[in-house]
Amino acid sequence: MFTQGDDGARQRYAVLAAAVPTMFNVNPAALIHQTIQLRGDSYEVIGVLSEKGAQGSFMNPDEQILVPLSTARYRLFGTDRLRSIAVQVREGVPLEQGMVDIEQVLRREHKIRPGADNDFQIRNQQDILNTQEQT
Repeated sequence: MFTQGDDGARQRYAVLAAAVPTMFNVNPAALIHQTIQLRGDSYEVIGVLSEKGAQGSFMNPDEQILVPLSTARYRLFGTDRLRSIAVQVREGVPLEQGMVDIEQVLRREHKIRPGADNDFQIRNQQDILNTQEQT
């Protein structure tokens, strides 16, 4: 979706999820290469995603605006630290394998030595639902 160059340069690009154009009664194709405002900054719309449908009660992926990670961190959130990220495994990849892969990447990026505890948490939607049911 975004290149490493887009991320490194903190490009002001946006990809709209399927429901966003509908919220504003705009033809999705008409938004490509148009400018939208996010927190006072202009972003060029470079794509519109196809509909995925709601997935659980936590978020609707069709109601998001995606920007390069570094752009979000520095231009929108004003920090180089992330408090949370949401990811989705590719179709056909078991959830457990996706979680293991994510853990490996985060341990490498956080420079955590073998045997040391993680300095992050990984939770899936079912874990969150189970926690809510217990309270």
